[in-house]
Order: sequence, then C-alpha cells, then structure tokens
Amino acid sequence: MDADDYWFPDHLKELSDLYTNFPDCGIYCSRYKIKTTSKHFSTPHFNGIPENFSGIIGNYFYSNRPSRITWTSSLAIPKEILIQYGGFTVGVTNGQDFELWTKIGIHEKIAIGSAYTSLYNYHIPGSLAKTNIGKMKLMDFSQFKEDELKNKDLKSFLDLHRFFYAMLYKSNRNYKEAVFYYKDIDKKNIGILNQILFNLPSSLLKILYLIKKTLKKTGLEFSTYN
Repeated sequence: MDADDYWFPDHLKELSDLYTNFPDCGIYCSRYKIKTTSKHFSTPHFNGIPENFSGIIGNYFYSNRPSRITWTSSLAIPKEILIQYGGFTVGVTNGQDFELWTKIGIHEKIAIGSAYTSLYNYHIPGSLAKTNIGKMKLMDFSQFKEDELKNKDLKSFLDLHRFFYAMLYKSNRNYKEAVFYYKDIDKKNIGILNQILFNLPSSLLKILYLIKKTLKKTGLEFSTYN
C-alpha cells in the first residue's frame, strides 16, 4: 500500500471473502475510487465488467481498460504466486507493478469484487506516479513478445502502454526513446487520432498535457486507453 492511499475499514475482509469464494486465482482485486483533486473523485470503469459483478474475470487484458483493474493498493496476491513470478524486477523504477500483474495475468485467473474499498490519492503533489519520465527505468516489453502473438487482447493492452510511454518521451523531446516504444505498436490498436497526436510537435504535446491536467482538476478526464 502506498503511503498516500487509503483503505476503507472493510478492505481486507472483502479481499479475504473473494479469496475464500475463488481460491484458485493469481490476483484478487477490490474496486477503488480515484481522488483527482481535493474536491473531485472519479470511478474507474472496466470493459465488460458490470458494476455489481464479483468473480473471476473472463478476459483480463480486454477488461483491463479504460481503467486498470489491478491497482497496487487494492489487490492481494497469494504468497506462492508472488514467489513463483519473482516479485518486482530489480532496477525497474516505473511500471514494475504493471509488469508483474501482466506476468501473472497471462497465466493465472484474476478475480474482482464488487465493493469499493480503497482510495487512490492521485492529486497529491510529488507522488511517485508523476515522477519525470527521464529519471525512470522502464520494464522490458520484449519479454512478452511471444505471448502477444498468441493473445490479441494482450497485444492491444501492451500497445496502449507502449504508446503512453512513447508520448511521454516525445513530449519531453527524447525522440530516440519515443520511437523505440512507438515502432513496436500495431497501429490499429491505438487508432488514427493517437497516431496523429504522436506526430505533433513536442511543444504542442506539452501544451496538450497541460490542458489535460487542468481539465482533470475540474473533473473532466480523457485517456489514450479508451
């Protein structure tokens, strides 16, 4: 659990009940709210998962958008699963949780509860999630290449994250890293609009990110993951 996040009193009980009801899963997730500003909260949504659904997710990588199902402060992993998949990769400083959840999601079932039991404080200044991209060491996407060939939803899911990193690097004028992540994307997975965005000048991308950040403070949100 991150220091700036919050568990509601029933959080651990909900995860325990989920484990009891579905004992053969690799990850157990509760639902969470996001505090985007001091006065605004948003509710994540997942493809194909109804609000009142509790159980094993039919297609984890398809449903793991537009919001992330597996958020670090709202999930539990059986100890034997954590040992089997090796935990976080040493040296990776951003996306190490995303990397581990992907490894587990390829091979194991994922369960989600229907209750909202935790709060992600996105708005706190200086949180790790908003660290400068130039200071980060990212995971190695190539480790999933063979699995992506077998699973189009995994490929689509990872391509959206490749695009996210490519855009961050492009907006910071790190063109070599931007192209490195962008070149492996199947362009149909990101759509024409995102392709146009990537080809905009870095200075304009900076402005668009500032506009997005301002709109987020008013409760208006949009994402490349939609």
